[in-house]
Amino acid sequence: MKNWCDADTSPVGAAFDKAKHVNSRFAWALAIVPFAMYYFTELMLTVFRPQWSGTSIALLVIILLTLILWGFDQDNLRKSGHRLSGWMYSGMWLVPVYLFVRARFTGRKYGYAICGIVPFAVIFLIVLVQSIF
Repeated sequence: MKNWCDADTSPVGAAFDKAKHVNSRFAWALAIVPFAMYYFTELMLTVFRPQWSGTSIALLVIILLTLILWGFDQDNLRKSGHRLSGWMYSGMWLVPVYLFVRARFTGRKYGYAICGIVPFAVIFLIVLVQSIF
């Protein structure tokens, strides 16, 4: 089998899609990590400082982590040869919108986009309820 070659370089390679593969690990991280970080930060602040609510620190950590992951994802898209449109910069403000635009832009399925809506809505509702009470 030492004479084998990649399908892209074979005579039938023209039949395959030439679009570069985009790794979605940062998109999945954008969908899941803010939710996990919010609860981890709340847990740590509850254990170590029970007299003080750390919601503002948790949100700051989530925002910083989201911007870092968004930057890595943008770099990943550029390296794979995609030209970024104006909607791709919505990731700085609304992660679920960015994940839907990214899925459509790259031709991927919407799994990480749907998964990103649930944590976003849950965190939003928790912060809203905490601010009311």
